[in-house]
Amino acid sequence: MLKPRLRAAWFLAVAATAAIALVSGAVFVIAAAVGGDDGASAVDEPWQRSIAWPTGVRRTDENSALIAYDVPSGQPDCVRNPEARVASETAQAMHVSLTYELSGPDCTETVRGTITVSSRWLLRARTIVVNGESWMPGPNGYRRCAPSGCAARLPAHCSDGLVSAATETLGTASRVRACTDRWLVADVTADSVRRWFFEFRDGAWQPLLGTRNPGCSSVGETQPAFPESLCRDLPGPR
Repeated sequence: MLKPRLRAAWFLAVAATAAIALVSGAVFVIAAAVGGDDGASAVDEPWQRSIAWPTGVRRTDENSALIAYDVPSGQPDCVRNPEARVASETAQAMHVSLTYELSGPDCTETVRGTITVSSRWLLRARTIVVNGESWMPGPNGYRRCAPSGCAARLPAHCSDGLVSAATETLGTASRVRACTDRWLVADVTADSVRRWFFEFRDGAWQPLLGTRNPGCSSVGETQPAFPESLCRDLPGPR
């Protein structure tokens, strides 16, 4: 039979052990909860707002137009919250900011979307300018203006069909920077954005060079006849 002192010491040891176990369990639960939150935040991809480039514009009524555009895809939840916002309006043009939120770099494919934008006034013969790119109304809907301005018509070689045929093997989307009867400059998106230079031969656009550099000094080494005026002042591909 335990002596009174030993019995008291035994009870104190049992109580201390129980208290330590209780505190340790509470600390474990708190650490697990906090650790769970950190893990969840670590896998969340940051969303970044990006510019969407139009592929077509058509009027839906006297005040509104439908804008078609390409955005990245290939993974779940690549893109969210597309927004077409009227930045300013004049008697000659309606200026539109077209953007979307992009989740991450693994979205390497492309999907087409559409969005409606409305003016406070009648559109009539006004130009619609989307992210700085002008579209002019015509008898068969809006057409993309030439780099030299809306008054100049794009050459037949610069039709969307021929340009798409030239770029589809190089990437998933393109933005025409300059186009003439013989020469084409387009920014093409694949794993990254490259600027491609083309020459029209044998009924199709033939690629000359792809680069990430601004301007067009690189293409002069491949094709000295390429006119530097078409791309001398262009910023880097984007």
